[in-house]
Amino acid sequence: MKCFDSKASREVCNQILIASEDLILEHGVISFTHSSIIKNKICSSRTFYNNFNSREDILVCTLLRRSVTYDIENFLRVHCDLPSNLLVFTPVLLSIEISRQDPVYLTACLSATNCGVWKLSSDDKVKTMRNIEGRYFYSMQSVAERSAQDGHLMQSDEDSIRQLGDVLYFYSMGKIFAIASTINSYRPIERMKNNELEGLLAQVNLFSWREPASLEDIRMVYGLVIAYLEQYRQNITCERCLYFKSTQESSMDGICRTITE
Repeated sequence: MKCFDSKASREVCNQILIASEDLILEHGVISFTHSSIIKNKICSSRTFYNNFNSREDILVCTLLRRSVTYDIENFLRVHCDLPSNLLVFTPVLLSIEISRQDPVYLTACLSATNCGVWKLSSDDKVKTMRNIEGRYFYSMQSVAERSAQDGHLMQSDEDSIRQLGDVLYFYSMGKIFAIASTINSYRPIERMKNNELEGLLAQVNLFSWREPASLEDIRMVYGLVIAYLEQYRQNITCERCLYFKSTQESSMDGICRTITE
């Protein structure tokens, strides 16, 4: 089911999704049903089915609205003047920090992704989700490629660049799922953050950099990530989802070239 174009229709969707996210946090992804939205008088049955076909559509819209991919692409636009040997850290740091800060993303989105619920939603939403998945992976490859193009890597052959992108991707995935299973009281949050920065720096500096980044460098980038999230991720709306729909026909190469120019 495709999104409506009018501002009024988007506002209705926003209201339904905000209420749905609260219900998902309360009841979980598996127990959450779209009928609970109607029962709680959030909207009428007719209004719901005018906007969504099923609970799977609700879950996918939650994934689309809160996707880290949007923030990676937007951060790279906002901080296009940041040297590419430092930009290389940003997709990972954004992934980790959003997972830590956003309980809806961590609880609902990761669970929905794990159990494949999103694959049962409307065809156009599945198409957009697949596009976002590809763009998330490609964002890691893109920052690696740009560092090589700018001459920061002494070994800039195709295999080395791909390996750096893979390291960024798998490090992100490991940390996201680790955050989901970590009991916060087990270890002070500042200790966790310091270890994450040191661990990421160590992994990236295994590659042959002309000037390896320092711990102070990555802390500076982390500070930019925190400031970005405070400014750009405080109001999650359908506009983020519409951004993906408006750009998904572009090629991956075109998307990432636009981001970094």
